[in-house]
Amino acid sequence: MGTLSTFIKQHTRLNEGLTRQFTIQILEGVKYLHENNILHLDIKGTNILMVDESNIKLTDFGLSTILNEEGVEAERGTTRYMAPEMINCPDGRIFKHGSSLDIWSVGSTVVEMITGSPPNSTTASANVLFKIAMLQRPKYELSITASKNLRDFLEKTFTPEAEQRPSAEDLLREDKFITGSL
Repeated sequence: MGTLSTFIKQHTRLNEGLTRQFTIQILEGVKYLHENNILHLDIKGTNILMVDESNIKLTDFGLSTILNEEGVEAERGTTRYMAPEMINCPDGRIFKHGSSLDIWSVGSTVVEMITGSPPNSTTASANVLFKIAMLQRPKYELSITASKNLRDFLEKTFTPEAEQRPSAEDLLREDKFITGSL
């Protein structure tokens, strides 16, 4: 069936229901990885395979790494999906909040699903790095009909301070966009 990015392009953008369904599956995969101390480090629509029109799988573990107490040396992922702490660590070494890197990328992938483009898509890549490094939240434009729950979910995933960003488990258990609560 191809990648999630291809699926999004075929549909221009996805509605909140389908976005929620895919986000739950992404978060379940991320939760499993993090429980096993694995960081994906490059979550985005082109690295998610469509199994069928309602099921997806994370793929492309080329940048993945195992997080341990000494930290890890991590290669940088794709700019528009990259968290501030990845940009701001000069030697590429990620320490205690490494799993938060993937949560930021999940938020970026949700923006890709709901708008048809990744965050900061109208900003030059070099400027994107600078803005994220300065702990600025990414730029994207949601429809005026976007729910408060979706907006809140994105605010949480784009929390600039890594230690304050929720885990995949927290989002699956408590986030109103994910649980469908009002």
